[in-house]
Amino acid sequence: MKSIKFTLFVISISVFSTLFFSCSDDNNDESNEKFETVGFIQEINIKDIQGIHLPIDEEVVFVARVLVPVGISSSGTVTNPDSRYMLRFPFNKDRMSFTLPQNPDQSLLRKIENDMPDGLTISNHEAKTISFVDIACCTSGSNNILGCLKYSKQIDGETLIRYELRYIYCDSSVKITGGSNDWWGHSATYDLKLEKGWNMVVEKREYKGTEQPLTVTNWLPNGMQWNYDMLIGGK
Repeated sequence: MKSIKFTLFVISISVFSTLFFSCSDDNNDESNEKFETVGFIQEINIKDIQGIHLPIDEEVVFVARVLVPVGISSSGTVTNPDSRYMLRFPFNKDRMSFTLPQNPDQSLLRKIENDMPDGLTISNHEAKTISFVDIACCTSGSNNILGCLKYSKQIDGETLIRYELRYIYCDSSVKITGGSNDWWGHSATYDLKLEKGWNMVVEKREYKGTEQPLTVTNWLPNGMQWNYDMLIGGK
């Protein structure tokens, strides 16, 4: 009888240990982070901005092709530079909401190959896009960009990971997949679907010493928030 009780006790301890360590492993598993699929968007809502250091007369602009990677033409076929500033409205630290332009200036559009790194698989080569779009903060009445509002998230650890939500306009549906190098020479992996209109695009950048691989998808992680990133010297 004692032998049976001892055996049951050992089994109970074994089961408890298995459950305990299993739960502990689950809690420390970064793969448990939740994601949602995002895509087409018509309105942007901004609130609870972190890191605000703005003048009283600040205003917000929805602007394209001004802050671009080195080596990328900021103008393209743009005939009127002012057309890049698609929306302009007063800054409000508590809450801002704006509807995206349904018919942006056609001169802002470029062939999709010109807005993407080389070597990717693009399902519709006739598609045209407006990329490199920012929600920028300017001094009222000017186009001098002092900083940008970004919906982002940073995970600190042995490998620093940064997520950032970007916006791309496309004049037709297209899927972009495959691997390449980004504008700075780092490896880039794309698994991205764009609909006709404005789209939400998630960039994930990992910082591994000198390596900074980029992943671009429609998968938005939980825990994102609005941040104000200041530009030194303005633009």
